[in-house]
Amino acid sequence: MSNLDTFGIDANLNSAKPSVLAFVKKARERDAAIEILDCILPYDPNAKFRILNIPGIIVIESKLNGLEIIRILENCFVSQAKRIIPIGDVVKPNPTEIINGIIKLAEGIKDGGARFKIELKSYDSSNTYKPIIDVIARKLIMEKGWIVKLKEPDITIFIHIFSDEAYISIVKRGEMWELKKYL
Repeated sequence: MSNLDTFGIDANLNSAKPSVLAFVKKARERDAAIEILDCILPYDPNAKFRILNIPGIIVIESKLNGLEIIRILENCFVSQAKRIIPIGDVVKPNPTEIINGIIKLAEGIKDGGARFKIELKSYDSSNTYKPIIDVIARKLIMEKGWIVKLKEPDITIFIHIFSDEAYISIVKRGEMWELKKYL
């Protein structure tokens, strides 16, 4: 049995794509990326990292999906990262693309009545994205019957907007890596 079989990973996946967004100690981006890759490379020898122009943020690109990487990291020591979030999709950084992308990701979740919150962080100079939180929340409440719950939600919607792309995710409780769980 190969390492890939351990996690139910199909070795014949497409090329590397953004899989996780890692929030790491500032000025330690390269060290954190190497720590994370040390854990992932046995499962995807072609995985790589990209340090974004925002201090403390890196993207891990891999053939593995974000949840597979999170499962791998749960069994591996990573000291330089604070939080690692699986990436559901990468869209253009405009409100329509972001809203449509989140709604499309939500279609894959069959949990009616889920309690959710939305975390939006814009790293560009624009502050025009805040209204999309209300639009997304209304759509999820009306179309899926989800319920807003800011403390201990079942699902967290992450929206991270950069100047040239936006990373969006819908993450169930326990599906992201956080250093505080291991301290």
